[in-house]
Amino acid sequence: MLRLQLARRGIPVLIRTVTQSGGGMDQLRHPPAVDGAVVDGAHAQGATTLRLRAARLDGRFLTGDEIWVGGTLPWPRVSAETPIEINGQVELPLSVPLAGPLANGETVVGFGFTSDRRTKGNVESYPLRLIDGEMILASDRQVLVAAEDCPKPPAPQDQIFFTEDAAAGQMDGVIVAVRTSAEFGFAIGYIIQARRAG
Repeated sequence: MLRLQLARRGIPVLIRTVTQSGGGMDQLRHPPAVDGAVVDGAHAQGATTLRLRAARLDGRFLTGDEIWVGGTLPWPRVSAETPIEINGQVELPLSVPLAGPLANGETVVGFGFTSDRRTKGNVESYPLRLIDGEMILASDRQVLVAAEDCPKPPAPQDQIFFTEDAAAGQMDGVIVAVRTSAEFGFAIGYIIQARRAG
């Protein structure tokens, strides 16, 4: 219980659920895989769609996903599920018209996805006796988060960020394994094994 209290006063953690839709070759990942996204063409204030291009852009956007671009709030928000049909390009319908103009090639600084869960976590290295170089690597971290802060339990392959926000775009790591800490049959916390990306 003490460790759980420490977790609630820990560092900001963002857990991003990764899902697939469809089957076989038609599976579309959310959040989409994105590398180097920029605005594709000039957009006037009041535009109701937003075109993006990137070196890598595949998967799908969901209703409510945010695109962090431009200096005027609110951030553009997707109004309907949109599969990326051409790798590297997508045109997104917006729930609110653009608050300001966007230039061709303007950099997208990040995304806010509907699958993001923000919480605080207690982050620790694994004891040397548990590091075997296969199941647990020296760079792996244990992250304890409170169950009540995670309406949907974290799962292997979900992404994890150790920042106040994920604006930098690169995930800090991926979840390798999750154990549930329970009392009287109720989950009170999750012990996450996080592995650095790359």
